[in-house]
Amino acid sequence: MRRLRLGYVVSAFPVLSETFVEQQVRGLAARGHEVTVFGRATGQAEATLRLRHWPSTREALAQPVRALQSLIRCRSWALGRRALAAEAEAPFDAIVAHFGNNAVDAEALRRVGALEGPLVAVFHAWDLSRLPRERGPEYYRPLFAKAERLVAISEHGRRRLLALGAPPARLEVLHL
Repeated sequence: MRRLRLGYVVSAFPVLSETFVEQQVRGLAARGHEVTVFGRATGQAEATLRLRHWPSTREALAQPVRALQSLIRCRSWALGRRALAAEAEAPFDAIVAHFGNNAVDAEALRRVGALEGPLVAVFHAWDLSRLPRERGPEYYRPLFAKAERLVAISEHGRRRLLALGAPPARLEVLHL
């Protein structure tokens, strides 16, 4: 079996209500894959995992030259801080983003060159109802155009993604 370099983009890790993400990440690491998790750190990561937390403003400003360069490159302080955590990483065999908002961030990080590798966007439930309602039905269009694979966790999610404009050829259902 070939050892894969996998990057996971999540809001935070580990999260008690998202044990499916934690089990997936730990299972892949236990099988010998190199897994790097990007997100807000909420606890201690095991030695088999690499946790790269999104830096706070204070942490980012501790490196003022890099922070300014990242801000100029990204044209957004939130994205620039995330780019600081990701920019030193070699290309990944796959970037997996759980929840649509994290997939949008992962695609933005790819666009500015901070992350490199094919993107798999995994959609759950609230990211298919609440986010499009709050941010508009076009919110995911740029992501749909660039992500290599779109994954819904249910048939209902697949129908919702299709209604939002997801390309059927890159969409599949994977029950978690």
